[in-house]
Amino acid sequence: MSSDGLVTVFSAASEFEARTVSSVLEEAGIDAVVFPTAISMLGFDLAAQALGGVPVQVRPEDEERARGALRLHRYIASSVDWDSVDVGDEDAEAVRLGKLGGNVRSFGRFMVRGGLIAAFGLIGLTVLMGVWRMLGP
Repeated sequence: MSSDGLVTVFSAASEFEARTVSSVLEEAGIDAVVFPTAISMLGFDLAAQALGGVPVQVRPEDEERARGALRLHRYIASSVDWDSVDVGDEDAEAVRLGKLGGNVRSFGRFMVRGGLIAAFGLIGLTVLMGVWRMLGP
């Protein structure tokens, strides 16, 4: 399915969220397409959000059914009392990986912030150099 003639029914904060929403729609029998932005494919979810998010799209004739399926899913998910759900014992390996993932995510945020600061610094320096050359000898 190409993006021609499709409508966006959800704008996700990340490609993972978009794919999750797409799976909810496909479970309801609705063909959904995720077109991640190039920046989100590089793992920069914050930048993808600033660019409008990652769209989840469907055919125009499926738009109302898709919106209804998402509303129903949101209602069902919010009605579950997750504190009362018995998921069994915690898996020690999953807990260890979760702790590792937290460190990886915080390092990733650090790298994104550092990259943004460097990019804006470089842009500012380029503008200053251009002004200096125009006003210089």
